[in-house]
Amino acid sequence: MAEVDSFNSLQQANGTKLSAGFHNAVRTARIRMPATYAAVSVNDTIRTGVILPRGAMVKAVTVRNGAGTASSTIDIGLRSARTGTPIAATGLGAAHAITAASGGAAVTSGTLLAAGASPVVSEDAEIYLTAKGATLAANQALEVLVDYTAP
Repeated sequence: MAEVDSFNSLQQANGTKLSAGFHNAVRTARIRMPATYAAVSVNDTIRTGVILPRGAMVKAVTVRNGAGTASSTIDIGLRSARTGTPIAATGLGAAHAITAASGGAAVTSGTLLAAGASPVVSEDAEIYLTAKGATLAANQALEVLVDYTAP
C-alpha cells in the first residue's frame, strides 16, 4: 500500500519548522455581550477588545445566543489591532443568523474558514462583530467563542 506525505511531513523533510498552528494547545477567546445594552443598528460594529496574536490559527467559531429579532444576523470579522482597519470583515462568520435561540451553533460561513482554508492571522487582530440583516435586539444574550492556536 502506498503512503502519501502530508504538508507537515514535507515541511519536516525540507527542514522547515512548522508554525504553532500545527501543534500547540488550543485556546478559546470568549466574547460576551453585557447583560444590559441598547439595540444595535444594522451596520453598527461591536468592539470586543479581544486580540488574536500574529501567527494564531483559527480552528472553529461557535455562537450561542438568546432569541433575537426577525432577520437579525451578525458578521464576525478581524481588524488590525493597531489601526482598526478591517482585515476580513466576514473572515470568521458571514450573515450568521441569531434570530432563534441557540445553545451553540458552529459557524462555517467565514471567508477565512471556507473550503479547507488555513486561517493564520497575519498581524495582531481584534475580533469584532457587525450587526446585519436587522437591528439586534436590546439585551439579547449573545456569546461568540473562537478556538485558536497561538504562536
